[in-house]
Amino acid sequence: MRAIWTLLALLTGMSSLAAEPFAKMSVDAGKSIVPGQQIHLVVEVYAPGFFTSPPDFPLFNIAGALVTLPAERAQNTVETVDGAQYSGIARRYAVVPQQSGSFAIPPVHIPFAYSSDGTPTKAEVITAPASFTVEDAGGLMVFSARDLTLTQSFDHDPATLHAGDALVRTITVTAKETQSMLMPPVITGTATGLDQYNQPPTIADGIASGRGETASQRTETMSYIAPHSGQFTLPEIRYAWFDEAAGVSKEATLPATLIGVAPASAQAGIAPATSPNQAGSFEHRRQVALWIGVALAIAGACWWLRTVPTAAMHGLQRVKAHIRSSRWSRLRQVRHAILHKDLPSAYNALHQLAAFSGYQTLKGYVDSENPALAEPVQQLESIVFNQSEEPFDRRRVARLITRPRIANAAVAGTSILPELNPSATQRSPTLH
Repeated sequence: MRAIWTLLALLTGMSSLAAEPFAKMSVDAGKSIVPGQQIHLVVEVYAPGFFTSPPDFPLFNIAGALVTLPAERAQNTVETVDGAQYSGIARRYAVVPQQSGSFAIPPVHIPFAYSSDGTPTKAEVITAPASFTVEDAGGLMVFSARDLTLTQSFDHDPATLHAGDALVRTITVTAKETQSMLMPPVITGTATGLDQYNQPPTIADGIASGRGETASQRTETMSYIAPHSGQFTLPEIRYAWFDEAAGVSKEATLPATLIGVAPASAQAGIAPATSPNQAGSFEHRRQVALWIGVALAIAGACWWLRTVPTAAMHGLQRVKAHIRSSRWSRLRQVRHAILHKDLPSAYNALHQLAAFSGYQTLKGYVDSENPALAEPVQQLESIVFNQSEEPFDRRRVARLITRPRIANAAVAGTSILPELNPSATQRSPTLH
């Protein structure tokens, strides 16, 4: 009997010793994937016992696709394998393929620490290679999402304007299962007879959308000014997108909006009253005019003092909003990320700058806007995705980000000022 219990203890000990950490990767997507559609790679890390430090999920590179790690909470789980209990932690990577074809997912190295039977252990697991296929969409990359809504609002009623008034229009695109940097701009068209001024768009991710879900959002703001009275029409807006849930292309629309502009209101004046008996008296007319002027001055001062705080506050809010959404502010944020944050965050900031500038990819932004960034971006990708240990000059890249764009190098290299020390052939002849 004692031999049987000894054998069982040995078998149990061998099972405990055989328990090793492992990782799994799965592709979370529908039956078909098209270019521009966001899919998820679910990576799960399992360890016997419990984790003493969470897994360090790294960014990795997939050729022809954009890979990001959304700021979502990790999912904890427990699983029993061959009689041994494992603790698990899972994260979702967001992947957006930019072309059709087959995509290979490289193995991902994930370090962490765990404790089993009271023994702290450092470990690293490697996911098995995986792949997914993207269907041909006629050579086009579509904007794919779920539960997209398109809304608009005005700062006041468009039908109650007067000539010279300004109307502020805000259009908001909200969608799930996408990223704000991938949302295409809203094509508003132009309204004949109105002066239109567009502000830079603002984008945001991780917006609470109920039931524990989040959404991404793109907001565009524009102002219209009517120089004269009349009837004006803001054209209908159509926003094309691909519904992942239904598997079909759709259009979100905003109806045309009628704007009624009345003539500018005339300023009322105060006619001085004259007495028939003193109509010819110059002194009387002068006193009446003086008192009327004093009364108007007092009324104007009271009106001005009443509206100054509100107008100043609104003006300050408009200036702050303009600064936050300006290209200068965006460049300052990217420069701060490059100088002070970790390299994956700096790389993500460069992608957001490319999207803010209207480019689908970072490569397109670099080729068109700032070719000097090509080598630093390639070096940064090598460090982030291939774990290269080569040094990265943050200050140099920050200087390249803030360097003004020059449309024509030949013109930029020519100064309108005369040379400080002209050559002998350029000097004026000496008078004798």
